[in-house]
Amino acid sequence: LNAPESVQKQIVDCIEMISLTDFPKEWPDILPELVRITGSAFQEKNYKKVIDCLKATNSLLHQYRTASNTENVNIELAFILKHL
Repeated sequence: LNAPESVQKQIVDCIEMISLTDFPKEWPDILPELVRITGSAFQEKNYKKVIDCLKATNSLLHQYRTASNTENVNIELAFILKHL
């Protein structure tokens, strides 16, 4: 996540697109890793990195804002809550 702003935007957009098909089943480690990196950056007082990680996390979870209340979505949300 140490990249120029224009590249940052592309990374965040890619995370959102990939998450629509691969998260959490095919990409289960991404959320715990984002949480870990965000925590480390916060401890280091690297607030730009914290913001970048939060933007990436927002993109990852964007699909759930309008998701239907189905058993599969609820299972995925339980996974998310477990790792936040």
